[in-house]
Amino acid sequence: MRFRAELPRETHPLLASIVKRFESIDSAGVSRGRRRAVLMLSPKGLSMSAVAATEDVLAFAELSTDLFVDFRVASQAEDCILVSLALAHLRAVRAPPSRVAPGDTRAPQV
Repeated sequence: MRFRAELPRETHPLLASIVKRFESIDSAGVSRGRRRAVLMLSPKGLSMSAVAATEDVLAFAELSTDLFVDFRVASQAEDCILVSLALAHLRAVRAPPSRVAPGDTRAPQV
C-alpha cells in the first residue's frame, strides 16, 4: 500500500472547512466521540464519510485529484486504500509548519 499527495497551500482552507464540518457532527448528540471517519483513497481522489455507531452515513465529501499537485495511490486492492478512524483523530490532525522558504512556490507535501 502506498499513498502520496501534495496539497497546494490555496486548498488548505477547503480541507480545513470540511474537517470542521465533520467535527461539528461529532460534537453533537449522545454518541459524541463514537463516530468514525472513513477515508477512501483511490486514483479518482479522496472520499471522506462520517459514520455513526449505527453505521449510518452522516456526511460525505469527495475531493478530486485536481485539488492536489501530485496524487498517487497504489495497493493490491484495485488501487484503493480504506482508513477508518475516530472523528476525534481527524480533528487532531493539523498541517505541519511550512518548511517552504519565502518566495518558493512549491507546495508542501502532505
